Amino acid sequence: MLGAGRTAESRSLERGGSAKQHDQVSHLRKGGRAADKAGSEDRSASSVPALATTVSWGVRGMLADLLVGLTFWNVTTMFPDTIFYFPLFKMAISGYELACTVQLIALVCAFASSRTRFVLTTHQPVFHFISIVGFASFYCGPAAKIMILAVAESFGGLCIWSALTSNRQRRYRAMFGLVLSLVALVCCKMAYISLNPFWYNQFNNTIGILLAVLGGLLLILDGAYKNALVKTIDGIEQLGPRVHGLIPLSIGYGSMWMITRWMSTAHGVVARWVDVYPFPAGILCILATLIGLLLSRHPIVTTRIWACLAVLGAIGLYFVSGPLGFLGGVLLLGVTASSWLAYTDRVCDFIQVHPNSLWKLLTLAHAWVLLLEVLTVWVVAYNFVPGGTVTRERVYLVLFAATFGLCWVNMDGFNQHRAQSERRSWIPRREVLITAGLIVVLLLAPASVYRAQRQSGTPEPSPEIDGFFTAMIWTIHFGYDNYGEGNFDMVLDMIHRVGRPEIIGLLETDLTRLFTGNRDLMEYLSESLHYYEDYGPPTRDNTWGCGLLSYYPIERAERYLMPSPTGELAPLIDATVNINGTLVDVLVAHFGNFEDTEDRRLQSELVHNVTTSKDSDRPTIFLGYVVARPSHENVRKFYQAGFLDSAPHYYDRWCEYIFYKNVLLHEFSNESVGRISDTEWQKGYFQLSQFGDPAKLAQLDQLVDKYRMIGENNAAATGSRRARQ
Repeated sequence: MLGAGRTAESRSLERGGSAKQHDQVSHLRKGGRAADKAGSEDRSASSVPALATTVSWGVRGMLADLLVGLTFWNVTTMFPDTIFYFPLFKMAISGYELACTVQLIALVCAFASSRTRFVLTTHQPVFHFISIVGFASFYCGPAAKIMILAVAESFGGLCIWSALTSNRQRRYRAMFGLVLSLVALVCCKMAYISLNPFWYNQFNNTIGILLAVLGGLLLILDGAYKNALVKTIDGIEQLGPRVHGLIPLSIGYGSMWMITRWMSTAHGVVARWVDVYPFPAGILCILATLIGLLLSRHPIVTTRIWACLAVLGAIGLYFVSGPLGFLGGVLLLGVTASSWLAYTDRVCDFIQVHPNSLWKLLTLAHAWVLLLEVLTVWVVAYNFVPGGTVTRERVYLVLFAATFGLCWVNMDGFNQHRAQSERRSWIPRREVLITAGLIVVLLLAPASVYRAQRQSGTPEPSPEIDGFFTAMIWTIHFGYDNYGEGNFDMVLDMIHRVGRPEIIGLLETDLTRLFTGNRDLMEYLSESLHYYEDYGPPTRDNTWGCGLLSYYPIERAERYLMPSPTGELAPLIDATVNINGTLVDVLVAHFGNFEDTEDRRLQSELVHNVTTSKDSDRPTIFLGYVVARPSHENVRKFYQAGFLDSAPHYYDRWCEYIFYKNVLLHEFSNESVGRISDTEWQKGYFQLSQFGDPAKLAQLDQLVDKYRMIGENNAAATGSRRARQ
């Protein structure tokens, strides 16, 4: 039964119109004529039946939305990671990227008319159950996995977005359930050292399917979706201070989604941006998201002061390293989480004034998210994509576009107006507080204790032979094997199989990005091996990454962005490791591609200069990806710096090299491991010079002189050729 306070003006708002309707809304606000807030029901378009608005906030309903949200986040965080596999192997656009647009098509079809929206809203469990098929992609190959995940994300997204655009009680519960489920998933990922536990093995995947099915069943039993449709203004005074336009609201809503997906879906993203180890720092990121959500009703959330905090946080995240920059990132996460409720309400206010424009708003918001996600790829993969020179190394454009988009609308005093008109407390409902407390007690606290215990462990004993150590180089291909699956465990097993080298250089290791699943191989290996680690240049520096693992303490580490005027940005780690009191310099580097000849020349010169500027007697190991044949002039620059080649007769090498200086090489080995990555690993067994045989040391000196002479003769010949040209 419709409330008695419904006026002719409010009924005209239902039927359509835009400018005239907005004037009527303003007139109704000024005149004080409001609809009855307590018992009104929403009437849809003429062909859609009226629905009640009572929504239960019991344990069953909250758990239903929590599990539905958990299913959605599992699918939506895996989808970009799966797509990236194909362009990664092709080193160019593959065509599978078009799968990202499937949800755009689904949004247009689902929300374009009142009838389809009515069907969608009242059949949310059906769409949720279809999205569960995403878990089944665990058993499929890469191509089939993309198709299945595209379908699952589309239907799961429709289920979530229809719930977030429902009547007030329904959307509040769905929104809190969605963000709390994200916090729960990130706690689980922290326990699994950045890996998604539901995609870790078959048993965990089955648990994920069962939880998703349980969520769907609870949603059916709860029945809140049956009473969720919003088609008219259920109380004129419930509208915000003003209804924002389509473009600003779409950009703001999309920016909120983007920052959440980009920065909040793993505990270590912010930490890796500012050169901080992810644990225990990541606990603060989780708590920031949780506290921001609980503050989402507070009036300060929609003020200019709060918006300025978000901007300051983004500035700190990009320009400041260390703890201060990390706190800036934490601040940005908290502000973003606190914006969910206000943006959800703004979207529904827009629907009530413009009931036929919901599909436009959601489509534009999702298109904005897709644009920013694509740019996160373009800024680092600029060497392999069209127009890459424009976006090269400009990740700040994505960060500040999302931040300003979030703040553009979010400082309109929306929450103050709601608090005054409804006389409500900013403290969330008891069910939300209990759920948040349970997540902290049952997930965050145990995960933190477990990780702390892992960090306190000690590695296996090092070889007892004084002065001997093993160094290894391996390009691990962004954590993918050659079949598109994660290779973290396989890399770890291979390291153990080859004898657990004391010094390990790894290349293509920066996976803390949205399109690589926000995973962290370095964190996983360092804690599994109980090794010291250096991550290399932080994620915001737009390199593909290089990392160093060491059984022995790393005394210092400097990171370089090597000269790369035309190609991809090349990283270099220059570290000093303390091997039982002897300082050994270790360099780990990834040079540019074969096409970028000048880049590689400049990079080899930088390594030469860095090496020759140090103590000439210090033991030094170079582990790198040089992209040149052994006879190339760039390789000979290493000889000029006093380096020796660990495999001088291995002429088939193209990329990986181990060079050494002031140590004795006893053994070199290598193996192609195509199942795990697309490159081989190389390993050298070395002895510090002071422990070596004097006769061998004399031979070493003669060998160094020979190699240096080869390098100098090559340099002279190259210079004469250039002079003649």
